Amino acid sequence: MSEERDLIKKRGSFKGRLTAFVTFLDSLKDKVLSSCDVSELQLRMGKMESLYEQYDEVQLRLECISDDIKESSVALKGLIDQLNKDLRALESLGEPVKHWDTFLIYHVTQKIDHRTYREWEEFKGRIDKESSITFDMFMQFLRTRADLIENLERLRTNNNSQTAGRSNPRIKSMLANQSNNSSSIETAPQVNKSILGINNVTSHVGKTCRVKMSSLDDSFNYDLHCLVLPFITSEVPSREIKVSYFDLPSNISLADPMFYKPADIDLLIGADLFWELLGSQRLHLGTGKPILYETRLGWIVSGPITQYCSLPSNNLKCYFSKGVSDDDCYWDKLRTDLTKFWQLEEVSLKSSNSYECYMPEERLCEDNFVKNTTRLPSGRFCVRIPLKKDPSILGASYKKATHCFQSLERRLKNNSEFACMPLRKWRSNNPKLALDGVSASSDFPAPVDLDIASHEPDKLLGLGWYVAADELGFPISLSKSSAGHTKRDLLSVIARIFDPLGLLCPIILTMKVLLQKLWLDKLSWDQPLPDDIKYHWNNILKSLPLLPHFRIPRIVVCNSYREIELHIFSDASEAAYGACVYVRSVNDEGKYSVSLLMAKSRVAPIKPTTIPRLELCGAVIGSRLYDKVKSSLRVEIGRVYCWTDSTIVLGWLQMMPTKLQPFVRNRVAEVLDKAGNCTWRHVPTDKNPADLISRGVDIGVLRELDLWWSGPDFLQRNPSEWPSKVKCSGLELLPETRCNLVSNAVIKDTVGDAFIEFNRYSDYSRLVRSVAYILRFIKSSQTPAAAG
Repeated sequence: MSEERDLIKKRGSFKGRLTAFVTFLDSLKDKVLSSCDVSELQLRMGKMESLYEQYDEVQLRLECISDDIKESSVALKGLIDQLNKDLRALESLGEPVKHWDTFLIYHVTQKIDHRTYREWEEFKGRIDKESSITFDMFMQFLRTRADLIENLERLRTNNNSQTAGRSNPRIKSMLANQSNNSSSIETAPQVNKSILGINNVTSHVGKTCRVKMSSLDDSFNYDLHCLVLPFITSEVPSREIKVSYFDLPSNISLADPMFYKPADIDLLIGADLFWELLGSQRLHLGTGKPILYETRLGWIVSGPITQYCSLPSNNLKCYFSKGVSDDDCYWDKLRTDLTKFWQLEEVSLKSSNSYECYMPEERLCEDNFVKNTTRLPSGRFCVRIPLKKDPSILGASYKKATHCFQSLERRLKNNSEFACMPLRKWRSNNPKLALDGVSASSDFPAPVDLDIASHEPDKLLGLGWYVAADELGFPISLSKSSAGHTKRDLLSVIARIFDPLGLLCPIILTMKVLLQKLWLDKLSWDQPLPDDIKYHWNNILKSLPLLPHFRIPRIVVCNSYREIELHIFSDASEAAYGACVYVRSVNDEGKYSVSLLMAKSRVAPIKPTTIPRLELCGAVIGSRLYDKVKSSLRVEIGRVYCWTDSTIVLGWLQMMPTKLQPFVRNRVAEVLDKAGNCTWRHVPTDKNPADLISRGVDIGVLRELDLWWSGPDFLQRNPSEWPSKVKCSGLELLPETRCNLVSNAVIKDTVGDAFIEFNRYSDYSRLVRSVAYILRFIKSSQTPAAAG
């Protein structure tokens, strides 16, 4: 090492003298040299040649001391910078460095690491043999190599856990033998975890890190994987402890010599390390006093300390936490969501938004709105302010409110776009409208894409929109990995089909039914599908590429319509139930147009349920769809017809709900509440489009099925040609009705007493034995011996 230090000193001395000479040469560039200056320059150049030789010799000896040259971007860049400096210095001395390519390359390759040297040899092998290798090519190779190594070092740095600001900080930690994880306060990569504490209080954890922990004497080292929290607990202990009352042995080394003073906790060590830290020895300081426990970090103090605190404390600290796995939370939520596919929806007897459920203040507001709300000619609403009490209790706030209003008014005047939301991205199927909108807006860059005849659909709230034809589509892309044969793959494919209006209900229903069967078989997420389900699933996968070719007109009414009707169909089967809504419009020429508006389906529950009950559930879905459509459409709707192929449901709807069993009563009440003003009629099963929802249809069949897209053919004709109404008779004989028992008093004259009182016997076999005993007694009593 002494030789290396001497060489470093010599190199510094030589380098300083060479630098001073280069500076001297720079000062002579723009100066006219005299004869004295030229002679002095020649003299100094002669000395510099020997000085440079000595510097080069020292540099070579110094670099030969360490043979372990490591791959480093910093070292390579430093070598490149040093070479550039030395070459510029030699050029200033008039040396022909441009012809030293082979010499320089050879000497520099002796100073680079082995991997870089191997890469250079491979690089030379890729160069054309007729081309000569220059020093500039070598320098460019070194620069590229240095950049590559720097990028790799940056990636390795990002993948490794970051350490704290100090190299070896001393931290205060707590041992918790009931905690599942260790927690610290150090910054680290982001994750998504939860910690369950006392009283089931859940804390969110967004980061984790790795901490290298060691004892004060470095006798114990351990790598911890910690959860990062902004705050672990309050100071421990909560009050300063009077250690003068303890007889602490002087020959032990405490893990925390200042344990008696309140301090923050930096690290909470869990049960994963607790028992490995705990030793076998312990010392009792006396009755009612703490106990000393030996650990691999030193001796710790634990036990009762309340009576030795300077001030009493009412705070209790509990160091218990349970790590909640992200996967467990995710799969529990996913299982709960899946069961909603086939659970029967609950029906409330009275809506929470009904007038009867309002508080007194809410009723006053409702009455005030109904009585005092008017609409101005401009279209605005004029509403009287519902004052809860006398306005005088507000005090002199009018001036302050006026000042705030005037301030807001000035802000709006200064910035006219303050309350506006200018459109940034929009599409139109009208070329003229698109051009007018672009010309009126300065925010759109030029040129603007106005190719509305593009065959690729635009995204419209998750649906595909073919602008030129004004049609909706269902773009879906399936990779080979997603088209697998597990329950996970099946659910993944279902989730890729976005159908908010339920236009593909018959297709998606078949997938949901398969998913329910997998649930009943209790298959895990990555377990292969059974053969029967796999066969149906393969057929679905083969037909899925047809789905992007579906084109559905966005407009559901005819041009120049004069009347709009809604027709709602519902049906159910053992597999599923649902409903669909059709819009029937008629123009001035008397031509009818029927289009599917929306639909909804649900898989039948796992618990066996009667078909009439499921038919009623389908009617409930139909009434909810009607309520949604009525509040969403901005057009005037004329007559509304609800169709079902269940005469039992039609009979239930004609009865008083109080005469029905609770399950049926609640759902009939909801149907009458939402769709009581609709006309309910019977439709044959073969003409009911909702039958497709309850049974499912293949993709290829549904595409060409007019019954689904345009409804039954009788809707294209006059109402007089529709299916005839069915009269429901014998309502008291319908299932799910309440039985009213009537007890009549019957008076009957009897002659003599009954031989056997049957009401005294509850067991038939006992009665038979009793009669047998009586008959045997009678027979034995009639024997000749008994008669004589």
